[in-house]
Amino acid sequence: MRALISIFIFTALLFSSCEDTIQVKLDEGSKLYVIDAFMSRYYNFQSIRVTYSMPYLENADPEPVTNAQVRFHDLKRNKHYDFIYTKDGKYVVSIEGNVLGGFGETGDQYRLDVIIDGITYSATTTVPRLAKIDSISQTLYTKDIVGNYLRPFYLCTLWAKDKADQNPDYYWIKDQRTDTSYINVCIDGNAGIVRNPGSDSIYFSAPFNMLGLLKYYPGTYCNVEVHSITRDTYYFLVQARDQVNNGGMFAKTPQNVPTNFVTPADAKTKAVGWFSVSNMVRASKQLPY
Repeated sequence: MRALISIFIFTALLFSSCEDTIQVKLDEGSKLYVIDAFMSRYYNFQSIRVTYSMPYLENADPEPVTNAQVRFHDLKRNKHYDFIYTKDGKYVVSIEGNVLGGFGETGDQYRLDVIIDGITYSATTTVPRLAKIDSISQTLYTKDIVGNYLRPFYLCTLWAKDKADQNPDYYWIKDQRTDTSYINVCIDGNAGIVRNPGSDSIYFSAPFNMLGLLKYYPGTYCNVEVHSITRDTYYFLVQARDQVNNGGMFAKTPQNVPTNFVTPADAKTKAVGWFSVSNMVRASKQLPY
């Protein structure tokens, strides 16, 4: 679930697909740096990925950038952490206080610097406030809609609450799904901003709390994380999701997905991607046998 679709999105920007195959030779200078930097509180190891962009029709893994210097700045505590390169464009670091506090607290501000060939690409972000998870419920299904017996499975519902006030909150709900085109994001746990609520909290509503109708079998676990994200990260994910699922007869013209990385004016190669540090609550439930 940690893997994100941003690599795919930015490589897709170089070509748009249609019914006819178009062969285009891409100049080397047209390549971009793609920085996939989604971090979250409570993960023991944080990782980002730096690669070169790939043409949309290229059936290969993106080429890794192996010579980057990656530094994470905690602006509140005046600390920094240097990431170490492992493989496949992945850089990792262990950040103090993931569990005990001191990292990813509401209101914290961070900057990520990625230095490649002497050029510094930077992005900043702020950590939003948390949601609250009450419980996970389940419904057992043993037959299909016409009455035929099935292998028993459960559908789960997340009971989570958003703090109800005039300040909108943005969430990314993650479960065990491995289909990265499924990005479950919402505002105030709903389809939009909730104004003038009648209580101090609001339950997340369908379809956001239904976990994509993912089937869980008896004895397995339903593991859910609710990541609090910034407004800009929310709209980045919405646009990225739309681009991934864009296709068919009524497909829209591909658009440039935004980036929060700043490329210096004298840089020969542009960097795209996204930097986010989310707050997070999680819950787990074993489904009955």
